[in-house]
Amino acid sequence: MGYSAAVLGEKDLTMGQEALGKLISTAKFPILSANVLKSDRKPLALPSTLLEIKGHRIAILGLTGMPLQPVPGFMVLDPLEMGKSYVKELKRQADVIIILAHTGEEIAKKLGEEEGVDLVVGGGVAGQNPSPFWNEANSSLTVIAEVPTPGHAGRMVGFARLLINSKGVITQYEWQSIALTPSFPDDPAILELIRRYSP
Repeated sequence: MGYSAAVLGEKDLTMGQEALGKLISTAKFPILSANVLKSDRKPLALPSTLLEIKGHRIAILGLTGMPLQPVPGFMVLDPLEMGKSYVKELKRQADVIIILAHTGEEIAKKLGEEEGVDLVVGGGVAGQNPSPFWNEANSSLTVIAEVPTPGHAGRMVGFARLLINSKGVITQYEWQSIALTPSFPDDPAILELIRRYSP
């Protein structure tokens, strides 16, 4: 599907170290989390990845929310504190900083307040999909791309279009949360894949 990166959610940790490690190592795109450690205190995944798009150096940082209960085999550090720490480092490496934050709306908005952060794409938010939040102080945008509800998976797609000036600052944005209704045509390659695995 052309992913550039993904972030681990706290419920992903219930898969266990072995299964999750295999998933991360075989994915064709980076699966990120800057604040999840294995039981040996080593990082489970890459904290961030760097891309170059249309002349801009773009850093994508991943942060996982705190589980309601401890998950055996993992240690989850405070996403807000870890986010602040990594942003300071990434500001020296990138023109644009995007945070994938499966942390809930409150922490996602706080991450967007950090100097140098341009876009926070949040997930793990209960209830209805909130409106995008534009932070005037540092020209950052926070959007919630995923709201867990029964039957939600794969039924909505978030679409953001950003206008970024030569200094790497967002000057204009467009955000839509699009429902994938039957009116969208099926992708032929995906249909063929489904047929191959269907009885």
